[in-house]
Amino acid sequence: MNNRLLLGFVFLVLIAAGVGIWQLIPTNAQLRWTEAMDAATKGNHTRTLQVANELLRDYPDSTAIHPLLAITSVRTGEYDQTLERYKSLSSIEAAQQSGYPDFLVTPQGELSDFLLEAGKICIKMGHCEVAEECWKGAIKNNANQHEARALLAQILAAQGRVWEMKGLLEKLVEDKQAKQQHALLLGLLNPTIADDALLAIWEEAV
Repeated sequence: MNNRLLLGFVFLVLIAAGVGIWQLIPTNAQLRWTEAMDAATKGNHTRTLQVANELLRDYPDSTAIHPLLAITSVRTGEYDQTLERYKSLSSIEAAQQSGYPDFLVTPQGELSDFLLEAGKICIKMGHCEVAEECWKGAIKNNANQHEARALLAQILAAQGRVWEMKGLLEKLVEDKQAKQQHALLLGLLNPTIADDALLAIWEEAV
């Protein structure tokens, strides 16, 4: 086989396998994400923030980039930026990330856990309103996120917003995750619950 035929054969093989070959080549987003994560691992916070923010301009609803920015902002003491990342993350809907690369999308269960912990951090920082957003986001991403539901009920009670707690308490009772104080509050909020039913909720409380 002369060189011309050989080159033609190789060219046809490459065309046939073209999709597979292109899949092996890292995209610009992959390269930038790898750079951001590598910088974070090495403690280079300035570079982490720079690359991650550049990437965020192309993928503003990424549930992977916002957490990285939030964590890095805590490490640099830029707490206002941390709160902004938490608020943005809490409001993102899964559909907003349609078409995003998988590595820029955090699974909803993991995202729910992250927002649960973010809310706790916000409480320690004295930002109850952001904690509320975080815990609502945690529940949105995982309907069985009972700890966030209980914590949300707690801050609503502390603010005197007791009527907003009813749905939260009913879900805790329904899933047998209520504590005795939840059963008591639900009895006060819903006087139509029969005494024997309320007693059963109290006895089943964890």
